[in-house]
Amino acid sequence: MGFVKTRDEDETANLIWSDSAVQQEKIAELRNYQKAPGETRAGADQIYYILENDYYIEAAGALNLMQYFKTTLTIEVSKVLLLGCWLNKLVTVYLLYQMIKCQPQEYTFIPRTWIFPAEYTQFQNYVKELKKKRRQKTFIVKPANGAMGHGISLIRNGEKLQAQDHLIVQEYLDKPFLMEGYKFDLRVYILVTSCDPLKVFLYHDGLVRMGTEKYHPPSDSNLSQLYMHLTNYSVNKHNEHFERDETEDKGSKRSIKWFTEFLETNNLDVSKFWNDISELVVKTLIVAEPHVLHAYRMCRPGQAPGSDSVCFEVLGFDILLDRKLKPWLLEVNSFKQM
Repeated sequence: MGFVKTRDEDETANLIWSDSAVQQEKIAELRNYQKAPGETRAGADQIYYILENDYYIEAAGALNLMQYFKTTLTIEVSKVLLLGCWLNKLVTVYLLYQMIKCQPQEYTFIPRTWIFPAEYTQFQNYVKELKKKRRQKTFIVKPANGAMGHGISLIRNGEKLQAQDHLIVQEYLDKPFLMEGYKFDLRVYILVTSCDPLKVFLYHDGLVRMGTEKYHPPSDSNLSQLYMHLTNYSVNKHNEHFERDETEDKGSKRSIKWFTEFLETNNLDVSKFWNDISELVVKTLIVAEPHVLHAYRMCRPGQAPGSDSVCFEVLGFDILLDRKLKPWLLEVNSFKQM
């Protein structure tokens, strides 16, 4: 039957072959017919995606590991951190989105998300459905390769977005839990200490990062007030109302330790809070598990599984709490200044 070589921009191609890394945008734009169905094992349908350097995700079956994770005091993941590939925002969203489609009941901690330009049509169809129902949503728009709050904006008219832009578009969570009238998020730290098997420890402290303008639900008149809607330190530190304080219970940046004491004082369940955070972290790392194991072993050919670790990593999970104290994953960071 043979193969016919096509140009890079040919969207009808069935197979991407490269001796170097494929651009993440190209991965995100793969069509259904460019994904190869795998075999069924142990009664679970498993889907393999053509990804860079043979990386794949076993979407179904990965959740079986959850029963082990839930019984441990520290989070011990059976494989390894996804290092560079995992920390690309576009790839993170793409992998989580695939898991959402397979296990929607388990992955309810991620806002509804679209990756542009690949999912531009799906987004516009959703906007049209909202219009028919006379409902209006606010969306937060992020550059696919952005960081530290750069280039983020809020919109209410999704029809204005352009198809050719490389963006991540999410439904804006407009009912956050507030502190003293301000919106905030949590920076939760995860320490990865060994690989294959990898051990991950959840640090029971971290940062509470607060907005610097009193929060009001999004409206056409306040969409541009990013000090109200965004909690990024890199954004809010430029506001004249940003409060720098050396103590952990005051100012625009506080500690999670202080926050959990606040929860206890107000008779809120701190144990459930940490359990929910732990589950979010575990389910997020599960998505990366097959990719990382492959990458790690490729770097250490001939080494027996379980041999001494040669790497470690610190990750920062940015998490928003809604008014019911449900945690929502915003993104995962590895920047050293976090």
